[in-house]
Amino acid sequence: MKSKIEIYALQITLAIMGSISLIIGASGIWMGPNNMNKVTVPIRLDNHYRYLSGLALGFGLINWFYIIPRITQAGTIVRMFAFMVFLGGIARAVGFFKLGIMPDTFSLIATISEIFFTPILCYWQARIAQRKDQ
Repeated sequence: MKSKIEIYALQITLAIMGSISLIIGASGIWMGPNNMNKVTVPIRLDNHYRYLSGLALGFGLINWFYIIPRITQAGTIVRMFAFMVFLGGIARAVGFFKLGIMPDTFSLIATISEIFFTPILCYWQARIAQRKDQ
């Protein structure tokens, strides 16, 4: 029984994270970077922002339609996604240090989540999968 509750808790956590990716990705594709501060950005920056928003949307879709229903078997893809998200968090942190700026609240929370929470999520999935195999 405890194992099922833990699986459901992980699935709910992933559903929340996947929903955030879907919302951020879709809004980034639709509105571009101008929705953040209402300034015009160069076309290449807009293009790159929308591309990355498409990746976020794809992460959310794969999370919802592939990972969540197969959470005990999806260890490899969870680790691959976690690694990419972790690297994204490191990239954000590098940017903050190189620019010498304190990030806004959203960016700070995202960076902390990407660097620290993502590995914990990976460990959680591996622990559940290991228990399921026994």
